[in-house]
Amino acid sequence: MATKGRDVVEETSLGRVQLLTESGERILVPKPSSDPNDPLNWSTPFKYYVAIVTCFGMLMCTFLAAGPTVAIVQIAKDFGGGTTANLAILIPQVSFFFTTSALTQGTGNLLWQPLINKHGRRPIYIISFTGYLITAVWSGLSTGYTSELVARILLGFFSGAGECLGPATITDVFFLHERGTAMAMYNFATGSGVSIGIIISGAITLNNSWRVIYWTGAIMIGVLIILIIFTIPETAYNRSYDDSDDGYPQYSPLPIDLPPQKKPYWRTLSLFTGETYTQDSLWKMFVRPFGLILLPPVLWATLVMSALVGFTVALSSAFANDFQRVYSFTPFQAGLGFFGSLVGGILAIPAGGPVGEAVANYFTVRNGGVREPEFRLPAIAISVITAPLGLILYGAGLQYKLNFMVPIIGLGLVSFSGGQAINISLVYTLDAYGPVSGEVTIAQLAFKSVIGFGLSATTNSWIAQAGEVVALSEMAAITALVLLLAIPMFFWGARLRRWSLGWKVVRFIQWEN
Repeated sequence: MATKGRDVVEETSLGRVQLLTESGERILVPKPSSDPNDPLNWSTPFKYYVAIVTCFGMLMCTFLAAGPTVAIVQIAKDFGGGTTANLAILIPQVSFFFTTSALTQGTGNLLWQPLINKHGRRPIYIISFTGYLITAVWSGLSTGYTSELVARILLGFFSGAGECLGPATITDVFFLHERGTAMAMYNFATGSGVSIGIIISGAITLNNSWRVIYWTGAIMIGVLIILIIFTIPETAYNRSYDDSDDGYPQYSPLPIDLPPQKKPYWRTLSLFTGETYTQDSLWKMFVRPFGLILLPPVLWATLVMSALVGFTVALSSAFANDFQRVYSFTPFQAGLGFFGSLVGGILAIPAGGPVGEAVANYFTVRNGGVREPEFRLPAIAISVITAPLGLILYGAGLQYKLNFMVPIIGLGLVSFSGGQAINISLVYTLDAYGPVSGEVTIAQLAFKSVIGFGLSATTNSWIAQAGEVVALSEMAAITALVLLLAIPMFFWGARLRRWSLGWKVVRFIQWEN
C-alpha cells in the first residue's frame, strides 16, 4: 500500500489508531517530522542495520547467561574439589550461578529503564555493555564460589540492560506497522542467544576449560561495544508538533531560513546528546512498572513470558546433566542438541512477526482500517499447541529413555513457542500503552524474572518428587492455561484496558500522550 504523506497520526495511550484510510492507503504511526535526524526518517537499510546490531546485543545478553550451563558438571567439579566432588549436592549450588543472574537480568531493568528514558539509549548501551565485559572477564577468572556468584549476579545486572534497550530502539526507528517483524528479530536474538551460547560453549569444552567460554564471550562483547560506539547514533528523539486545521498534529519546523540539516558523523559519536527525553522524574519512572503490572493486559503478557522463559531456563540449566545421565552425552553432544532449540527460534521469527502482522492486518481491514492491539492475539493459537506439546515430549523422552531426538524436538517446540508467543504478547502491550512502552517492557521483564526465578529454582525438586512425565505435564498445563487467556483478552481486552486505567490503585501511573 502507498504511504500518504500527510495522513499521519500520533499514538494514543490506549492503542486504538487509524492505520488505513478509507481508500486503503497506509497511515504512518507515529508521525515522522521533516528533520533528517529523526530516526523515523532514516533509510530503511540503516534502520535494519541498527536492528541487526541491536539484536546482536540481545544475543550476547543471553550468550553468557546460559552458555556455560553446558559445562555445569565440570564447573561443579572445579568448585567442589575435582573428581571427588559430590555432584548431587554441587550441581544445584552451581545452578544458582545461572538462576540468580537470570533474576538480576530482569530486576536490574527497574534501574536501567528510567535512565534510558531520561538520557537516551546510546549512553546506557555503552555503559552497560562495558560493565558486562568486565564481569564476563571476572566470571572467567574467579576460583572461589562466592566470587563467582557475585560476578554472575553483576553480569546479569549489566547484560540485562539490553533487554529493555532492544524494544526501546525498535520503537524509536520503526513505524507501528513495521514493529512486529523487528520485534520478532529481537525475540529471536534473545531466545537464540541461549541456544547459540550452549552450542558454541559445548564445542569450546571439547579441548578447553569452561573458562574459555567467558573469554570467547568477552571478545564478542568487545566487538559489539566497538560497533555501538562508532556506528549507532542516539535513537531517542524529541519530536514536537503544532495543531493544524486538518486534525493532524504537524511538526514544528526549524526557522524558514535554516532548512533541517543532518548532523555530521562525529557529532553522532557523543556519549550524551545533552538533551533529556522525558520530563518525568526518575522516581516516577521507577515506580510506574509497579502500577503497570496491575493492568490486565500487562499482567497477562507477563505471565506468558514468565511461564515460557522460566521453564526454558529450568530446562537449559538441567539438560546437560539430564542428557549425560540418560544418554551418556558429553557436554559437546548435549550442546549440539540445542540445534533443535535454535531451529525453533528461527521458525518463531515469521510465526511471531509476519504471521502476527498478517492476522492483525486482517482484523484491521474488517474493522474499517482501525487497529486495536488485540488484533494480534489470535496468532498465539499456534503456541497454545506447541508449548505444552514440547514440554510433554521433553519429560516423556527422558523418563522413558526414548530416542534422544524426542526431548530435542521438545526443546525446539518450547523455544519456538517462547519466541512466537512472547513476541505476540509483548508487541500487544507495546501497542496498547505506547507512551509508556519502556516501563511496560520493564514491568514484564522485572516481574518475569521474579516469577521465572521461582519456577526455575523449584523445577529440579519438582521433577525429583513427581518424575519427568508428571512434572513436565503439570508445567504444560500451566503454560496452556496462561496462553488460553488470550481468548478473553481478544474479546474483552479493549474494554479492560479502558476500565482498568480508572482503578484507584493504578492512578499514580498516569502519563501524558
